[in-house]
Amino acid sequence: MTDFIAVYDNAITLDLCGEILSRFNKYAEKSQPGVTGQGVNRAKKDSTDLTISGRPEWKDLHDQVMQATIAHVTRYMTEHSAMLAGAVAATMRDPANGEAYELSVENFDRLANNQIPALVTHFYRPGSIILQ
Repeated sequence: MTDFIAVYDNAITLDLCGEILSRFNKYAEKSQPGVTGQGVNRAKKDSTDLTISGRPEWKDLHDQVMQATIAHVTRYMTEHSAMLAGAVAATMRDPANGEAYELSVENFDRLANNQIPALVTHFYRPGSIILQ
């Protein structure tokens, strides 16, 4: 039985990680204390946060982080197919014969590899990227 926790080593490259750290330090004045649903509470979340989504000067790195995130979320959801087949009711077309079928855990293997990322981004919307 799985605990549903996954770690993907090297999810982003060392170069990308270095560029993120460098730019984070360069834009430190735009960072702010980390917030929880109840506001700033250093006892619960002691961090310095910088939201990079929607900032033109971060678009290049934002897009690279988002691309890596979607790739690894797709991998995770392929490994845990109930997140796509059980949580939503997707009607699919079989790429071999065009037949419509309701996606389930039992028939998940009928999906073509290129259909899985499209389902992930259709049913699950990524939020803002916040660096800490």
